[in-house]
Amino acid sequence: VHADKAQPGDVLICCFGSSTANHAAIYCGGGELLHHIPDQLSKRERYTDKWQRRTHSLWRHRQWQESAFTGIYNDLESALASA
Repeated sequence: VHADKAQPGDVLICCFGSSTANHAAIYCGGGELLHHIPDQLSKRERYTDKWQRRTHSLWRHRQWQESAFTGIYNDLESALASA
């Protein structure tokens, strides 16, 4: 899947501080990704040019349905509202 076709729930494999793919993130939709850096809390960030340049590949399970991401997205929104 090409990065410009990302859908919520897609897994982004990125090159983070390396020329080798070594980092994964989940595309949340709305131009945001969710990822976790060691020794930090997981966080959402904008899927900007910086991240798009680092994206090695984008993966989607052939049976994935965007509606399956609804529960995860609701949890993220709830956590944001209570912060």
